[in-house]
Amino acid sequence: MGADIPYCLKGGNAFCEGIGEVIENIKGKLKYWIIVANCGITVNTANAYKSLNRDKDSALTGSEIEEKKKIFRDGIKKGEIGYFKKYLKNDFENQVFLQYPELKIIKDKIFEYDAEYATMTGSGSSIIGIFDSKVKAERAKKFLKDKAKIYITRFL
Repeated sequence: MGADIPYCLKGGNAFCEGIGEVIENIKGKLKYWIIVANCGITVNTANAYKSLNRDKDSALTGSEIEEKKKIFRDGIKKGEIGYFKKYLKNDFENQVFLQYPELKIIKDKIFEYDAEYATMTGSGSSIIGIFDSKVKAERAKKFLKDKAKIYITRFL
């Protein structure tokens, strides 16, 4: 089982820390539609972490983390992704997209279909797109259905 299972069982909005076992619930509801695109690629998580090649100096300070958490809390409470989408970033994408360029293509296509945001999940390899309407999510699904398994859902 993965480290994110406790969060998945709990649901809702939360910050997860540690290896996923430290969960801080955040009240609020994001009213967006989400597509999850999975084209069957398996990314080795251990190799993905090694590829980050991080040193101690690249980490955020405690105060920087708390500042960003506050922005996320406020956005979720207001139900608006616009408050924090500029801070959403998946550091694994650069290296994984080099190895699997088709994932980058899917992410770019999701944006072409008017997603508010798109990113790779965790260390890979599903791509999610966040849309402000079901119509836009369905349009993206229609295009991508030949490239990946596509699931549509909403935030819990």
